[in-house]
Order: sequence, then structure tokens, then C-alpha cells
Amino acid sequence: MPLRLGSASRALTDLDRTQAGALTSLQDPASEHGAMLTALLVSNTLLELSKLGAARLSLSAFADAAVSTFAQCAPIDGSALVFEVPDLAPVRSATGNWPGPDHDASFARAEWAGSEEFLTAPIFGTDPCVPIGFLGIAGSPTSLVEAGFLSLAADQLSSMLGVLADAERLRRAAATTETLALIGSISDNYEEEDLTEITLKLASLPGAKAASLLVEFPRFGGPMLIESSPTTTMPIDEFTSQRVGPVDRDGSLSLSVYWGPSGAPSDSKFESIADRLWTALGRVEQTARLLSEVETDELTGVGNRRRASRALTQATARAKRTGEAYAVFMMDLDKFKSVNDTYGHEIGDQVLKSFAAAIEDVIRGYDVAARWGGEEFLIVCPSTNAYGAEALARRLLEKTPERCANVLPEEHRQTVSIGIAVCENATTDSLELVRKADAAMYHAKTTGRNRYVVASSAPIIR
Repeated sequence: MPLRLGSASRALTDLDRTQAGALTSLQDPASEHGAMLTALLVSNTLLELSKLGAARLSLSAFADAAVSTFAQCAPIDGSALVFEVPDLAPVRSATGNWPGPDHDASFARAEWAGSEEFLTAPIFGTDPCVPIGFLGIAGSPTSLVEAGFLSLAADQLSSMLGVLADAERLRRAAATTETLALIGSISDNYEEEDLTEITLKLASLPGAKAASLLVEFPRFGGPMLIESSPTTTMPIDEFTSQRVGPVDRDGSLSLSVYWGPSGAPSDSKFESIADRLWTALGRVEQTARLLSEVETDELTGVGNRRRASRALTQATARAKRTGEAYAVFMMDLDKFKSVNDTYGHEIGDQVLKSFAAAIEDVIRGYDVAARWGGEEFLIVCPSTNAYGAEALARRLLEKTPERCANVLPEEHRQTVSIGIAVCENATTDSLELVRKADAAMYHAKTTGRNRYVVASSAPIIR
């Protein structure tokens, strides 16, 4: 007959009562079942510790799992495990009613005798006479104390520690090697995914809890924060290794690895890894800078058409990845032909250079300005919606006459007409966006010049 819901509930209640009675018997040394239950509990706990040792966990993970095992298997109020293996990170873990993981081995050595509330037993390494840590329990029943539970568990941990330490050393060496190899494989066209992989690898170093990388390079069109655990706020404290600084004249990095109390930055080779990352990205960014020089307009110093095309591709890729909008500006200097005809091409070139300087004055470091051809210029603005684009256009309209005034006679006021197209949902082809911006620019010119128009189904004149 199938067990009904009410019957299942009663069965669970009966089981809880049975377990509670068993624990009561365990805590009562006069109980006829106490000795048997104590022996069963001790052997079960030692068996679970053996399983943990066979799992070849990292030392910090093993310590966390061990104190959890004590909490689950024994009727105690709390436990702590601390050990300092030579040439490895100190490990501290505690659970339940214990003063906390701030105890270290030196403190424990002065307290081997323990107290009625907190009992400790030494843990030994290769030298059976020199303790390197301790196991502590709080609120242990008398039956467990009399059975030597604490000493047996500490001896078990001591016998496992050598193998665990050797595995930890190998794991640390392998993880560091893998991270350095990954950094060394960065190619000239690396993307956000490559840096994400490096960040995750850093967070997997033994002792590390989390890692983050803040990247500020023109190639990414804006600051980019990569976190191994985006939902967790990573504290910057004494357990954090951090390197902040320029990688190239055009970019900088901020690298942080949070180790937690059981981590040891001095043992992590963090500086070696950071040095390799800075060198690798510096090399790549230097190559990118040389490429940028090839993509620079010789007269004005802004990008050329080739640079504009690459910026459009990058902005589209970023928009698809992040869902952020981006804007494209097409600009044409008003009545520029008359400048050349009236004042000569040398003055015309000076006006073009001054207008390029006006653009550089108002755009952000990761916006890309380019000379599209003749007196036409283009700007690609990642992470920019229509509101931000219009604000930038107003600054351009104001800045253009100011910048050009120093190369033109007082009676000539140079203005510009601007067309704007905004990609809101990453579905518009970048070339189509350029065509829309170009059409909006011509609408601005034919409706009075010295204004901007935002491309839409019904163009709005400003």
C-alpha cells in the first residue's frame, strides 16, 4: 500500500524523535546504548574524514569540509581546524559556537590543555614532535570526551595531512602554470572572452575566493569590469592582492584577487602573474597602437575611414554583447567650399584641423572620431542613447565656432551640420546606421545648417 502524505509526515516525526532520543542517550553516559552509539559516531566521523582525504580537495576546502563533517556527525556546539604547513598558506576554518577562524597555530600551542568549554588537540606534520596546528571542539558531550574522540580525529587528520599538502603543492604549481600559459597565449585580436577566461583562472588558484579585472582600453569602447563572481561584492582588504596601473600609454588595468583568510598572497605568485599579464597586454596594445597609426588621417590626426569601419564593427559587437545602445554621428562643415575659395586651401586645412580638435575636446576617451572624406567627419559613440547623443551634438555646435575662430577672419563664423543615428537594440546593421546618420545630416543642411537632426521615422530638427 502506498504511503499517504499524513503517514509520511508521521514517519518523519517519529524519525526525528528517534534521532533526538539517540542523541540524548549518547549524552547520557549511564545509558545502556550510550557506549555503542559513541563508538558508532566516532567510527562514522573517522570514515567521513577518510573520504574527504581521498577526494584530494585543496587544503582550504578540506578544512571547511572537515569542520562541517564534525558539525553533522557529532552533537557538538562548534569546531575549528587550523594548520600551518611549511611553504603553504595557513589554513583556518571554524563553524558553530567557536571564537572564530582567527585562531592561529601559535595561539593554539599555548592552549593545548583547553578548557571545559573549548577542547583542543594538536595536529602534526612530518615531525611527530612539532605540532603545526590544532583541532578544536566546543560543547562536546562527556561520552565523546571519554572515548578520546578529539584525539582520534586529530590523529586521523595528522596522518592525512602529508598527502593533502603534497597534492596542494602540485595543484598550486599547476594552476599557476596554467594561468601563465593562458596569459602567454593572448593574441593581437583578443576579446572580452579571453580576459574573462583569465579572470576565472585567477579565481581558481588554490586559496583564491574571487578575482576581478577592470580594463580600460580603446579597443573595448569603454571601461569593462570582469568579475569571477558578478553577484558577490569582492572586499578590498588585507586578504586582497591588487595591481593597478597603466599597461600602455592608451590603456590601464586593475587586477584584484581575493584570497580569504586561508589564502596567502605571498604563496600565490601573484606578482609573477601580474607582471606577465601587464607584459602580454602591453605588447598587444603596442601592436594595436601601431595599427592605429596606420588608421590615422594624416592632416587632422583623427581616424581615417579604415579606423571608422573598425570602430563601427566593435561598437556593434559590444552592443550585441551588452545590450547597450550606441550612436553614430555624420558631420559636414557648413559652406566649407567658400572657405577654400575665399581664403585658400591652407586656411581650409587649418579649419579641418581645428574642427577635429573641437571633436576631441567634447568626445570621451573611448569614442572614435574619423575623417570620412573631404570636410565630412564621423563619430562612433559606444554606450550612448539618444539623450546622450543630443547632449554631445549641442556641445559640438557650441565648440566648433570657438575652435575655428583662431584661423578665420572675425567676419567668418564656421558652423557644422550634424546627423545622428542611434542603434537602440543591436539589430541595425552598422552601414545602415551610417546611411541614416548621413541622411539626417543632409536634412540638417537643407533646413538651415548649424543644427543637428536625429534620424527617425519623422526627423526632429534641433
